[in-house]
Amino acid sequence: MFFLLTSFVWLRSAQRARWIGWIGVVTAVAGLIGMFRNVTTIVAPVAAVNNYLLPLFMIMLGVVFIRWRTAPASAA
Repeated sequence: MFFLLTSFVWLRSAQRARWIGWIGVVTAVAGLIGMFRNVTTIVAPVAAVNNYLLPLFMIMLGVVFIRWRTAPASAA
C-alpha cells in the first residue's frame, strides 16, 4: 500500500514527472496481486515479475529523490 499511496501523491503533484507515478501504480498493483501467490498458483507469474519491478522502482525513486532540486525559498 505504501507504493500505491506514494504513487498517487506523485501523480497529484504538478512538479513531478507523471511517468514515475504510473510505474509506481503498476508496481503496487502487481505487488498486491502477487501477494496471493501462496493462495493460488495462477498469480505466480505476476509475483515473479513483481520481484524485479519492486527493487527497480525503489532504486528509481531513490535516484529521483537524490537528484531532486527544490525551489529556493523566497526572502520574506
